[in-house]
Amino acid sequence: LGPRKKMQVKELERIKEESPLETLLNTERGMSLLVPVQLNMEHSTSVGEEAKRIKKEHPDDTLAIENDRVKGYLKVTRAFGAGFL
Repeated sequence: LGPRKKMQVKELERIKEESPLETLLNTERGMSLLVPVQLNMEHSTSVGEEAKRIKKEHPDDTLAIENDRVKGYLKVTRAFGAGFL
């Protein structure tokens, strides 16, 4: 083995065989305690808060939300490049 390979082998030897997650899963008999958590809200006209925000930001525009879409085009209410939002 060359010096670089020896260093990689040495680094791999330091890695513990069982990760904390594997230990947890093994103790719980395969049942994970991990639970998904939504980190942000959906930016859509179907969310009441978003619809109110759009209408509040455009009080003179009666068509700010039309056919459950922003300006009749976008279903999402926050998007890059959508200048009229």
